[in-house]
Amino acid sequence: MTSPAGVNRSKLTLLVGTINRLPLLKRCLEQVIEGLEPGYEVIVIDAGSTDGTQTYVRSLGHPKITLREDGKRLGQALSFNRVLKTIQSDYVCWISDDNVLAPSALKTCVSILDQEPKIGMVGLKVKDVNGPWVNAPYIGGVWKSGVLNINQGMVRFDLFRRIGFFDLEYGSYGIDADLTTKILLEGYQVCLTKEVAIFHHRMHEEHPGAFLPIERSRQKSRAQTLYRRKFWLMHCSTTQYVRLLATDWTLALARHRYKWRKHWRYQLWRERTLHFFEHTLGTQFCLRDAQNLILCRWVSPLDLWVNRSKPYYLVQDLGKMRWLLSMTSRRDRERPHLSSAQKANPLSTT
Repeated sequence: MTSPAGVNRSKLTLLVGTINRLPLLKRCLEQVIEGLEPGYEVIVIDAGSTDGTQTYVRSLGHPKITLREDGKRLGQALSFNRVLKTIQSDYVCWISDDNVLAPSALKTCVSILDQEPKIGMVGLKVKDVNGPWVNAPYIGGVWKSGVLNINQGMVRFDLFRRIGFFDLEYGSYGIDADLTTKILLEGYQVCLTKEVAIFHHRMHEEHPGAFLPIERSRQKSRAQTLYRRKFWLMHCSTTQYVRLLATDWTLALARHRYKWRKHWRYQLWRERTLHFFEHTLGTQFCLRDAQNLILCRWVSPLDLWVNRSKPYYLVQDLGKMRWLLSMTSRRDRERPHLSSAQKANPLSTT
């Protein structure tokens, strides 16, 4: 496909961020290569690895895989944006080196965006294969404002460019919820794949997390402050706090805290309930789905039923509330440009 300017335009551009995790990157790219379709391209963004990552990517000699070298950690937002400004594509997807794509994940997401023009972004459902959440049906949740917090997703590139890509003010933490909110405010829908699209293989012993707990807490607090300043009317209301607390308490009561969880009557009730929903909705149903349906704002209560035969669900749409929320949200284009110091250090608070 060719863009109006005559530049070759890909159907899908997949961005893969990495730093010093060559074993994980190899496993990631092996699966990516198997799922490449005509018109797809892959860009590996290296943040200054010293373990032979650059040599390995070049040695692949794959015409659809390109290496971009940042030379150092720039933060996800700045690192991705530098690449996004140089490409032409219908859709863009981003993942990490510790992600392994399901065989048909990319094809399914592309099909959704092709067939559903109202959907602006598809979240790729993620499941941990090791670590503390290995028994969870999938990970990822809902931001404090009630929007889907999509860590890995596929978005329409023209829409992505129109909203200014990722917000550099966040650096790394918080860019997910910010992106979801901006897409919703543009009048598009956001949804999640029903099937697990990504298997998460984090090395918990060598790399327990992207940041130390203290740093993670600081970034989370800062991200929430930035989000509240940008989208103050969409930020969590008192009613939302009550829903969050009530849901957390209910699920904790049902799953963890009391001995009757092991009682045969509870197990029978749980199995019959899940079987009923699976049979009625035509898809696998779990308590995490119920939790997200309750916590997500701007999702139809009938979402699971309406989308029972589709490869996606949890469709968020601001609908008639969009005009009010758009006027009262501090948009990127209305803000002064970031200084050169902020661009060099996105996590700086100055």
